[in-house]
Amino acid sequence: MENSSTIVYFGPLGSRIEGRLFCQKSNTAPTVLILPPDPRYGGTFDNKIVITLEEIFQECGFSTLSINYQGSGKSDGNFTCALDGITTASVAIDWLQAHNNESSHYWVVGYSFGAYVAADLVTRRPEVENFIFISPLIKQYDFDFMCPSLCEGLVICGEKDDFIKKDDLMKLLTEMNEGLKVQVDYISIDGADHKYTGQMEQFKKEITQYVNFKIATRISKPIRKKRRKRQKKETLS
Repeated sequence: MENSSTIVYFGPLGSRIEGRLFCQKSNTAPTVLILPPDPRYGGTFDNKIVITLEEIFQECGFSTLSINYQGSGKSDGNFTCALDGITTASVAIDWLQAHNNESSHYWVVGYSFGAYVAADLVTRRPEVENFIFISPLIKQYDFDFMCPSLCEGLVICGEKDDFIKKDDLMKLLTEMNEGLKVQVDYISIDGADHKYTGQMEQFKKEITQYVNFKIATRISKPIRKKRRKRQKKETLS
């Protein structure tokens, strides 16, 4: 029987990051790091989308870790800019690997601001094999460093999301898929806003199908070790 979710604390130099951890019975189960929205606007691991993602991935056989960025929940410190979230997520994936070092592979998933943080991990961490960006804030943050993409992934948005301009998103997806070395898929949820109000069942169905398909068709292969170096640029204070 799988373990139930539990609250864990970790962090560098005595600081504390709060996370919610779920471990499958098998030590080799795939593992996913789930990143919440911006804590300056109430984003925590108790967000409805984050909890739904935990349920989806656990049902698909993943061990999961969701985190609170510094200054939110019981995590220490203050959150002042995107770099703070990136730093927290980097510590989290280090901890996750140390405690799940037999995991077959790793995913990162981010919602809203969390998608930007996930994108940073994808470009710098060779152990990340797949990603999902949910409602990425491409108007507020620069995602150009993701082009072309270094691993497979999915971008999913609500068709009525006021925070995302479809033309800009289509341009980004085209550039991420440049050269077709890997495939970044796109799903639009009809009638859904940024929070997927009234469309959660369709949201769950689409992501579950994607994750199960990727697991079923996964071919173990060496992961490219080279990751990009870039300067982090933030346009939202």
